[in-house]
Amino acid sequence: MFVKEARKSVHFVVPALLGALLLASCTSTTPSDGPSPSDNPSAAEKQTVLIGDIEVSAVSSLDVDRPDNGSNPVQLEGFVPALGESLADYAAQEVAWEECDDEYMCAEVYVPEDYDAPGTQAITLFLRKVEASQEPKIGTLFVNPGGPGEPGSDAATWFPTDGLEQYDIVGWDPRGTGWSTPIVCMDAAATDKYFELDFSPDDDTERAALLAGSKSFSDACWQGSGDYLKYISTEETARDLDLLRQLVGDEKLNYFGYSYGTSIAGWYLELFPTTVGKIVADSAAALIKKDEVLQVSGFEAALNRFAEWAPEEGWDLGSTKEEVLENIDSFFTELDAKPIIVEVELDEETGETEERELTQSLALTGFLYTLYSGEDGWVEADAALTEAMSGDGEYLLSLADLMNTRNGPEDYGAAAYAFPAISDVDQGNQGVLDADKRWDEEKTAAPILGKYWGPDYLNSVWAVPSLTELTITGAQSAPAFLVIGITGDPATPYAQSEAFAAHYTQSVLLTMDGEGHGAFGGYSTCIDEAVVAYLAEGKLPAAGTVCEVDLYEDEEEFELETEE
Repeated sequence: MFVKEARKSVHFVVPALLGALLLASCTSTTPSDGPSPSDNPSAAEKQTVLIGDIEVSAVSSLDVDRPDNGSNPVQLEGFVPALGESLADYAAQEVAWEECDDEYMCAEVYVPEDYDAPGTQAITLFLRKVEASQEPKIGTLFVNPGGPGEPGSDAATWFPTDGLEQYDIVGWDPRGTGWSTPIVCMDAAATDKYFELDFSPDDDTERAALLAGSKSFSDACWQGSGDYLKYISTEETARDLDLLRQLVGDEKLNYFGYSYGTSIAGWYLELFPTTVGKIVADSAAALIKKDEVLQVSGFEAALNRFAEWAPEEGWDLGSTKEEVLENIDSFFTELDAKPIIVEVELDEETGETEERELTQSLALTGFLYTLYSGEDGWVEADAALTEAMSGDGEYLLSLADLMNTRNGPEDYGAAAYAFPAISDVDQGNQGVLDADKRWDEEKTAAPILGKYWGPDYLNSVWAVPSLTELTITGAQSAPAFLVIGITGDPATPYAQSEAFAAHYTQSVLLTMDGEGHGAFGGYSTCIDEAVVAYLAEGKLPAAGTVCEVDLYEDEEEFELETEE
């Protein structure tokens, strides 16, 4: 009997390592500046600088500052012997669904760790299903909530099913996440120390500390997970998805992906265009480098809209937009030198507490978390910021913990580690000095938030090489499908949804004019009806359709939750 408890989730890209960089997608990128080591090895070896005790390259090139770790064949929980030498051996397994959580069905299946060598090692994937309640059954609708790193099996439990009752709804934990052979990095205490770093360094001493901390995090993941880190890319997840399609007996894939989940859709469209059924890409991420919009600019725009809205609602952050922006900017700046001490209650009965600090980076994380939920989140942002500005940082710190998947002093969710692991194997390495240059671009693009964003040193020193970039052909052999973009999306700016749809002439772009991230499911009657009409009846909306926000989900107030 499965006892793995489903937890309520939210559909957004999880910036688990915010100070390093929030990612709206996992596009693989190759820096365009400068020679590669293969072009001029001696130059790459000699042109180096020291940051603290760590030597980094002064040459911009792929993987130039990533270590050559060779091989580390760590055996992880979820590793099982290969099912055979070919993919047909894996496709022949039977899915043994069992009742779980009293109302769902759960199963574990096995997929190759390395699709180029399926006979070497298998890993375990965990699935959860909400069974179709109406006949005739259409098939299976696979759903993914975003991430990367989110345990997507939970998505089956909260995905809206009104009008879709003829589908089995199946969510799965992508490889490396949740219960699907999760990666192993550092313990919670060490993770706390990592998140306590200053992710927007002001001088070389702080840069050295951030770089050393990033390298320690990377080293811990390499020691804990070894070679498995090489095999958790989005491409492999798309291959897993096609194997899952076969295992549930569907000739075509029906799939709904939010946010990062649209990157999985992009890979699937290119790898398996002839088995595409119905696909919805909601809040689409950039598939390739040229489509990318600096994510910080999306959040900066959302900050400005929040600052304009707050005085109109009579909140306490300022009487004008300019005053709100100035107060927020000053608050974040002051936290750099003087974090707020927070006494967090751990046990109401015993009175046990822990003393923590609300740092600049954690405060930014908590604030950005609220922007994912549109105007509902703005109410929460005002309350958390107002309390913190008066000296009580507990609310804002709790929001940062939700973003970072910190469930308590001894428990971080797997996404805290899976997010960078998947992102950094997908992304091309920009090098430490290139990370500094990109941060300069972000500070220019976002005059307020850019200052606190920080360079992505973790990507620069990640333990394994990055993979090649997705090649987009347009996959014209795939049928028409639906892309949804939100004009006020902070995490995957609307331009990325436009670019996603533009790659596929058979796609239809549906627009929600509003705030937030993730359109389907209780925000707009127009959006919800269009999605249901497409998935249930195959009817796509007219090109150029724009929907307004007129609904709000009746969501429970977010609470810190612990997996059991």
